[in-house]
Amino acid sequence: MKQLLLFACLSIFTLGLHAQVVYVDIDATGTADGSSWANAYTDLNLALLDAPAGAEVWIAEGVYVTPDSTSFFIDKALTVLGGFLGNETMASQADPSKNFTVLSGDVLGNDPVGAYDSLAYSDNNRVLFVTDTNEVSAYTVTLDGFTIANGGIAANFATGSLTPFAGAGLLSFAKIDASRLVFRANRASFGAAITSLFETANGSRYDNITVEGNFAGPNRQVYLRLLDDVQFTNSTFRGSGALQPSGMFWLINTNDIVIEDCSFKSIVAGASGGGIRADDTDDVTIRGCSFDSITATTGSAVFFINFATFVTDRERTADDHWVDNCTFTNCVASGTGRGAAIRFDFSNLKVTNSTIDNCITQQGIGGAMYFQSSNPTGDFLFEMSDTEWTNNKDVGAGGAICILTFGGTSLETTMDNVTFANNVSEDDGSGAGVYYQGDGNKLTVMNSEFTDNSGGFGALMIRGASEMVVRNTTFTGNGSLDNAITGKQGGALVAYAFDGSPGVTIDSCSFVEGQTTQLAGLLSGGGAMYLLGGDVSATPLTITNSNFEGNSSSETASGGAILMVSGFDVTMDNNRFSGNSAGGDGGAINVIVREENRDTLEGGVVQVNFPPFSGSIANSEFYFNSTATQGGAISTQASVFDLTNNVFADNSVGADGASGGAIIFNGNGTSEDEDGNLITSGSVKLTSTMVHNTFYRNAKGGAEGAVGEHIAIFQPGQTVITTDTNFTKLILLNNAFVLDEEGSSIEYEPAGTAVAGTLAIGDIEIESLGGNYFSGPNDELVDLGMAADIIGDFDLEGSALFQDPDADDSDDPNLTPLLTDPLEDNPLISGGVLDPLVPATGNNGNPRGEFPEIGAYELDWALTSVRPIEQSDLKMSFFPNPTVDVVNIQNNDANVTEFTVMVSDQSGRVVKATQFNRSNNRLSLVSLPSGVYNLHLTVNGQQYSKQIVKQ
Repeated sequence: MKQLLLFACLSIFTLGLHAQVVYVDIDATGTADGSSWANAYTDLNLALLDAPAGAEVWIAEGVYVTPDSTSFFIDKALTVLGGFLGNETMASQADPSKNFTVLSGDVLGNDPVGAYDSLAYSDNNRVLFVTDTNEVSAYTVTLDGFTIANGGIAANFATGSLTPFAGAGLLSFAKIDASRLVFRANRASFGAAITSLFETANGSRYDNITVEGNFAGPNRQVYLRLLDDVQFTNSTFRGSGALQPSGMFWLINTNDIVIEDCSFKSIVAGASGGGIRADDTDDVTIRGCSFDSITATTGSAVFFINFATFVTDRERTADDHWVDNCTFTNCVASGTGRGAAIRFDFSNLKVTNSTIDNCITQQGIGGAMYFQSSNPTGDFLFEMSDTEWTNNKDVGAGGAICILTFGGTSLETTMDNVTFANNVSEDDGSGAGVYYQGDGNKLTVMNSEFTDNSGGFGALMIRGASEMVVRNTTFTGNGSLDNAITGKQGGALVAYAFDGSPGVTIDSCSFVEGQTTQLAGLLSGGGAMYLLGGDVSATPLTITNSNFEGNSSSETASGGAILMVSGFDVTMDNNRFSGNSAGGDGGAINVIVREENRDTLEGGVVQVNFPPFSGSIANSEFYFNSTATQGGAISTQASVFDLTNNVFADNSVGADGASGGAIIFNGNGTSEDEDGNLITSGSVKLTSTMVHNTFYRNAKGGAEGAVGEHIAIFQPGQTVITTDTNFTKLILLNNAFVLDEEGSSIEYEPAGTAVAGTLAIGDIEIESLGGNYFSGPNDELVDLGMAADIIGDFDLEGSALFQDPDADDSDDPNLTPLLTDPLEDNPLISGGVLDPLVPATGNNGNPRGEFPEIGAYELDWALTSVRPIEQSDLKMSFFPNPTVDVVNIQNNDANVTEFTVMVSDQSGRVVKATQFNRSNNRLSLVSLPSGVYNLHLTVNGQQYSKQIVKQ
């Protein structure tokens, strides 16, 4: 912009070399014909009227007052320059900062300083009127280097044309090129400082102007209407800090407006848009501007609104309104106003590279930004990137941003690389960072951060039949701050994804140290996420590649990391849950599927309806999660998960807690009437298929009757209501259930039988497909049938089965099977059975062959991509080959001190593994039948292969 200003000044000065110059000096004593400084006009209005088109009017320092009953007037191409001392020979010698040229509308000179007095202003005129009577713009009027002050239109607008009530400082119907102007102490109903109207003013430019100390009427200090292609650059707009009826800018029915590198400060307005308001506009760009200490009723700094009457058949893009590289600080929406920084209604908006800090609503929602639409139809766009929202606050919903759509309208929003930190939604508000409500919307958040935001319902909340996608985003410390506001549902994220929602997708995200607590009368919990699904349909929910660590739900709130309620179709893959805790159920995850309603059918039959729920969890780890009640890692009600390739280690239930050190599946229980009699509870049939999971050192609670160190199943029965068919079934394949001390891995939790007809244990079935390993026997009620399972006698602890079960070498236990010599000493290695349910790879991505490992992890037996050792530079030899019993491995490589050899047959089954650390080593093949074997060597972290023939 400095370059632009220099160019503008050079253009003005270049004109001074060629155009006729008309001189004006109020102190001149010559002939007053304007031919020189000595003979300068003393009457500015006469000079402007007499000057020929294309001339330059040079005005010396001094105060020039309008005629008694009219303004200064320009109706032709002129260049009007102020800031001269009165002896200059070139336009470039003007210095407005020293030589103050003032154009004043105070005819009697009786205006008070710094205050508006309607009586004192009754004699005042508009200062300058510039017009172009052509149908389209025919010329430019250049204004530079002076102050326009004390323009006054005391009468207030009632009806009719607004023109007589507009532009007390400058009223323009022409193309203006203005620079180095100051507008001060002007007052009008419309555009107290500047009013520019109609297409003849298209292309106007205002650079390095100052608007300060004016007295706004109800319609702002700068009023632009029915024109296009106008720019304000490098300018200052300053209020007095005292309340005025309205703010600075009002743009109406304008297009292609640029406000760039401008400063707005200390504005207190009794209307919306204290800095800028834009109605029915398109292509408005606000770039490089600062908005500081602005108070208004709503949209305090900037307010965009397009009404239903605005043209709707045009192409819509997010940058219809663009806020770029701007700062908003200390802005306030007074009373119940909304959006202290930005409000945009029925509009598209793009926000980039900006900072919004400490913007608050006194009593309203949407602390810094607010959007609302309620047209019968309308689809809008909102894009935001590289922007920070910090320390903003509201009361009720959206500490930083609140978005509401109604009546068939929708908003598609993308947030990329956006930071939300220390925002607050008071009064247990929803969405301390972002609150998003309505049907048919889509919210995408990616590459962003939510840190230390505090409210009752999440840092990010969506509500309605809308879609939410969150990718590569971190949530840290949300839900609780020193201000004692603690989350009640979903410390970090809340989704009320009702029937019809396209779903919720969470991918590659991190949720750390989110917090919730119990609110009386509310289903509370989900330290990281609270998810409410459909009533009659299952909302799709996908959570992948994400980390949940140190989240908590205190008091009796459930779901240390996640609380799911009602109908979902859940897919969870490659997630990590560590150190999460709940005072209620489910240290990491709690699922509640509740009775939705009851229908009385023909014949008086009562049908109990439940929301549909299905869920699968795969390739995930659950470490060190805990609960005070039940389900150290996972607790469910009337629902189960399918589990594949998961690890559950060191999860626990508290000393006074109940069952399920890792998992408790609670089936559908019994129901009673107010007299204590059994009534129908509906029919819920649950089947959980558990394939290739590893359970290690999980611990049930210490309360009397607690069961299931790893898994507990609660499924009561009854003998009264014959229409109820509730059952819970587990299908087990190739799972590892390991305990370091005696205990039962799987047990059934009995129900109370105080009500007549209740069965403590109802219809529960466990079907083993084989390949499961148990450290010791389960409860006698658990019947695994005749499957090929391995049941030990607690003789093998985790250290004999796993590579690093105590996490000595990392933050998490490493439960990859330990290579033993002989391999048969570890029953997990190649101990699984082949079945169509066996996944193609283990949790660690290694392919499973015909003899899979038991548990979640598969050892790396693949040789297809391993380089033959002959192609390496290693000094190692293998002889004899073929052999009848032993292969000698000669290591003459000084850089190799230790290496591992795994032997597999042609089917890929590992038959032997040995570690060597000498120069002369012997690999025995005595116990193996004749055939071709592959050696898989691990040497200094590299993989090599060698083929051996045994005769």
